[in-house]
Amino acid sequence: RFKLKIARTEKIPNLAALAAPPPTMTRASAAPPPEPSSCSVRVVVRIRCLLSHENNSGSCIAALPPHPSVALTVGPARFTFDRVFGPDTGQKGVYADAVAPLTASCLEGYNATVLAYGQTGSGKTHTVLGSGDGGAGEGGGIVPRALTDVFSQLEIRRREAATAAETEEREEGGDELDDGNGEDGHPGEGDASSSSDAPFSYSVCLQFLELYGEEIHDLTIPPSPSNRKLIIRENADNGEPEVVGAESPAVTSAASALLLIQKCALRRVTGATAMNEGSSRSHAIMALHIVQRRRMAVRGSSGESTLEVKRSKYYFVDLAGSERQKRSMAEGLRLKEGIDINRGLLVLGNVISALGDESRHRAGRGAGFVPYRDSKLTRLLQGGLGGNHRTVMVACVSPAESNFEESLSCLRYANRARNIKNHAVRNVD
Repeated sequence: RFKLKIARTEKIPNLAALAAPPPTMTRASAAPPPEPSSCSVRVVVRIRCLLSHENNSGSCIAALPPHPSVALTVGPARFTFDRVFGPDTGQKGVYADAVAPLTASCLEGYNATVLAYGQTGSGKTHTVLGSGDGGAGEGGGIVPRALTDVFSQLEIRRREAATAAETEEREEGGDELDDGNGEDGHPGEGDASSSSDAPFSYSVCLQFLELYGEEIHDLTIPPSPSNRKLIIRENADNGEPEVVGAESPAVTSAASALLLIQKCALRRVTGATAMNEGSSRSHAIMALHIVQRRRMAVRGSSGESTLEVKRSKYYFVDLAGSERQKRSMAEGLRLKEGIDINRGLLVLGNVISALGDESRHRAGRGAGFVPYRDSKLTRLLQGGLGGNHRTVMVACVSPAESNFEESLSCLRYANRARNIKNHAVRNVD
């Protein structure tokens, strides 16, 4: 008995050691990364207005009260979504309600995806890019408004950090600190990401890809037979697919980013069909790569500082619309394009169904097979569907009775997407 008691007392922890202050944490011994937070794909529906040639066909879709609506009827079927935008909702209202919170979370270090889905001629490109001059005016879509918000918030953070550093310098009796602005009070050329000693700096790069059939094209460079072939591979650090060989030009303002997007949009493949005069014949994927660096002084030390780095990706996906040959009257090349589009969207639908399967959720993350590799489209969207992104799907539908079957099919897929669980992690070093 005596020996047993001694053995037990030897296991008592050293209380003095527990009371001692922990050693200073270096960057290499930092806390483990945060656990991913489970979040469902947010699905909103936008009902476009009837076109001039559809006014006599009547409407088959109605948003249900109260306003703002979350439910709609299409024929005898009823669906509930996170938000339903009627024909009277403008571009500003769609962005403010559905996408602005996603932009804010992206600036906090989360990856984000906006996915526009629907039949051809349902208003996807208008919702994503807008009309008119392509800016953030009345006709501006999700992309120009998001770009304006991103650069506006980054500039606010840069100026606030510079002002705080200047105030701290003055309180300590030091020299006046340069806030990074030019003589006119505006940021000088390249100031956004120029100085590694600045209290806050940022850099933004833009990638614009087109998936035509199963070929990936980089629209930031002019088309040429000498352009190298782009391939998809998994990133060794985060496991997400990435396109090897694609350019990612740096952009320093919303205006420069919009100018680049307009040039890229002109290179996208479009064509006329019986259903849409300017039908997109390819899927477009725009991606912002945002890096924010904040230098913070260590309290109680002289001149020491720590560097916090946030890295986030913001995807905007404008899918080509599904179409039926007997209605689009497509022939030759247009027919082949329509077949390729429908094939990719079919795989996307299979992925949505697999991810939204309730039995998969009960079995836990990673259970069940998801056919991401059946199409390059679904491989590129892997982060936004079941991956490390916060995602908003905008289902665009036509209210015309002639489009009843296509609209009903779109809403069914969108309804399944609400069951998809993503696992977003804040990317902060």
